[in-house]
Amino acid sequence: MSISALKRLGDTLGCRGIVLRTLVLDHNGLGDGGAIALCSGLRTCPSLQQLSLAYNGIGPEGAAAVAPLLHMPAQENTGPQARSTIALSAYGFQG
Repeated sequence: MSISALKRLGDTLGCRGIVLRTLVLDHNGLGDGGAIALCSGLRTCPSLQQLSLAYNGIGPEGAAAVAPLLHMPAQENTGPQARSTIALSAYGFQG
């Protein structure tokens, strides 16, 4: 996926009225740029509970873009465990 396609995907999924609980984009070669582009829109997706970006070559810069998703106000009371899956998956760990 191109950076611009990931930016559009993130922006679209962050629109009001879209309910997205789980997004799995493992093994897509997103890299830091892709993670940054995707997560900029996902910040406005409060229903997101799990995001898996495992095995995408995401380093510290991409992880920094993913980190704010851990602190998003949730639409439902999902608890911190669901949010911690986001950060672990960004580095390729199974969590």
